[in-house]
Amino acid sequence: MDKRLFADVTGLSGGDTDRWYHAIMAAMDEFKIQSALSQAMFIAQVGHESLGFKRLSENLNYSPSGLQTIFGKQRFPEEVAWSLGRNEEHPARLREIADRAYGGRLGNTNPGDGWVYRGRGLIQITGKYNYEQCGIALRKNLLKEPELLESDTLAARSAAWYWDSKSCNSTCGDLVRTTEKINGPAKAGLEDRKKRFNMACKALGINCL
Repeated sequence: MDKRLFADVTGLSGGDTDRWYHAIMAAMDEFKIQSALSQAMFIAQVGHESLGFKRLSENLNYSPSGLQTIFGKQRFPEEVAWSLGRNEEHPARLREIADRAYGGRLGNTNPGDGWVYRGRGLIQITGKYNYEQCGIALRKNLLKEPELLESDTLAARSAAWYWDSKSCNSTCGDLVRTTEKINGPAKAGLEDRKKRFNMACKALGINCL
């Protein structure tokens, strides 16, 4: 895939194309994301997760209703959602949101782990366990330096590692199943993922959804 085709597949242009071309192509090569269909789905998924390749750290600026939609009413009952989510009385309390959303799971055991190991990279690696496993694979101490996943090269490599760890090549023709592997049962943003997948498939000249 040359840079012009990459721009069409990703929807990027100018400096954004230059910024991401080599990092993403190298990451896909490293983790054997090689077929046109798998590349289309991978790029669609990371494009959505990173808000168009622009955000490498999780956006936790949720309203009370957003917290309940994304994380559930059991974890964020109405009173808690109102006290932490952004509203007319105060901005979102980002650290508290992360710790409540991710505390006690995903390998997070210590107070503050939810915030320290919040989603980062093109596919939003989340939780101490995933940071540890990703760090082993990429030979980086991500437990000590979690912010490394906000560098372009590791943002792309971590995304490709996660894709491979979830065997997403095997489901790359199925948007819903692949999204569930990446985003969990919430399968948030399906319409945007579908739009990006269709754009990528069209650019690559393959049939898709």
